[in-house]
Amino acid sequence: MFYKVWSGFQTVKTFAWCDEYRYSAAPDRRTRRLMEKENKKAREQARKEYNEAVRKLISFIKKKDPRTDPAIQKKYEQEKLKKQQAELKEQAKREKKERQRQREQFEEQEWQSVDPDELAEIEAQLHKIYEEEKILNGENSGDESINEDFYECIICDKMFKSEKQFKAHENSKKHAKLLKKMQWEMRMEGIELGIDESGYVNEEIDDSDFDEFDDAVEDLEDLEDLEDLDDDELDV
Repeated sequence: MFYKVWSGFQTVKTFAWCDEYRYSAAPDRRTRRLMEKENKKAREQARKEYNEAVRKLISFIKKKDPRTDPAIQKKYEQEKLKKQQAELKEQAKREKKERQRQREQFEEQEWQSVDPDELAEIEAQLHKIYEEEKILNGENSGDESINEDFYECIICDKMFKSEKQFKAHENSKKHAKLLKKMQWEMRMEGIELGIDESGYVNEEIDDSDFDEFDDAVEDLEDLEDLEDLDDDELDV
């Protein structure tokens, strides 16, 4: 960019000192015009010579500048690259020596050392946890999927492993009590909404129906303290 600008150099000097004639010495207008014409030629010639001199100087400097000569530029870049590589190698050597010195001065702390017996125990615990995770994810030690069929009682919110256990639960007193409780609550909700047992809206509902509902709810609260189910039931 520098050489591009200066290669098109144009001076702004007037070169008035190059005039050959003084206008005050002209006897008439015609002579004055001739003087102006000759002075203009002299100024233009001086300006041209000055511009060419500057451009030649710029051209000479450009030839000597290693940034413009491809061969010199290539050599300059190679020397610069070699210098950078040498600096990087020297820095790498210093860092290597520093790391070596730190390793020699390093002393292993007690908490950093690992006992082989403790390591074996940790590995055994991790293996046990891994096997348990496999079982929970539906895999056993033989890579066979476990039985995932369960029987659910939505009334008691319980899960059972087999159909036999589920049938036994349905015949239990606890299940029967909860079933009656749910049926009674559904019936009371129907009365509260004005719907009779046949499914039609019952508009003739008196306050005694709601009193009966409140008494039933108080009786059903005693059923909340149920004992746990048998051990063969599976909680989820």
